[in-house]
Amino acid sequence: GSRGGAVHESNVVARVLMRVSPGVRNRFLADKLIMYKLGIELALGIVGKVSAEFERRRGNFFKEFDFVIANIITAVIADVALVYFPAPVASLTGAASGGANASWLSRQIHAMPGNIFQRDRPYPLALRAGSLGYKMSQLFVAGFFANLLGVSIVNGSVAAREFLDPTWKNPNPKSDVVKSASLYATFLGVSAACRYQLVNGIEDNVFPMLMKGLPGQVEHAATLALRLGNTFWGSQQWVIFAQMTGVQKAAEAPREAARAGATN
Repeated sequence: GSRGGAVHESNVVARVLMRVSPGVRNRFLADKLIMYKLGIELALGIVGKVSAEFERRRGNFFKEFDFVIANIITAVIADVALVYFPAPVASLTGAASGGANASWLSRQIHAMPGNIFQRDRPYPLALRAGSLGYKMSQLFVAGFFANLLGVSIVNGSVAAREFLDPTWKNPNPKSDVVKSASLYATFLGVSAACRYQLVNGIEDNVFPMLMKGLPGQVEHAATLALRLGNTFWGSQQWVIFAQMTGVQKAAEAPREAARAGATN
């Protein structure tokens, strides 16, 4: 924890973010690479989303740039949530209890590890299992509202275009806001939540053993490779999920797989 804090104290952006909330601060203290990991996920998400949007819209890419921006906003919110919620959390003195006046549930939540593989102190199995369920619910909610915001912006843009130009026809069917958000949230809360638990477990427990005494660049490269692999794995799961739920037609799902990289 102190090592992570020392690393981040030398970074102006990290120092500012650590003052946002105790949750942000405790994650920065627990993981010296959290800024790097966030950068990886945002880069993968934005590049994947822009590439998929360009392929989908082609000549209309810039004409429909408001739609593109709305979809990128959804991806960015999801990427931040996927780094933040499963990240290891430093347990500071007195912080784990959640305060003397906290409810039983609040104390249990404060006592949970950031992910089921966190080993900074002994956690009962019940708390580890509870942490998984809690993180899944957090990502479900984050995914629901991220997608709700994105689809609402898109639908608002469509309505504005149709009002300003009655001759303009939307080439894509209007999305069902609640259905779209619910399906997106389910994918984020189940597939992505479980995969990112595993990713954090490998980074926190396996990498330190394998890379002890090696230059820091090796760990950076391994983290990048792991998260690239996770994005590819997630895109394959998205294809299956999209076909099963009808999010995309079967013929469209492979082409849209890159979007799962953006949504992880």
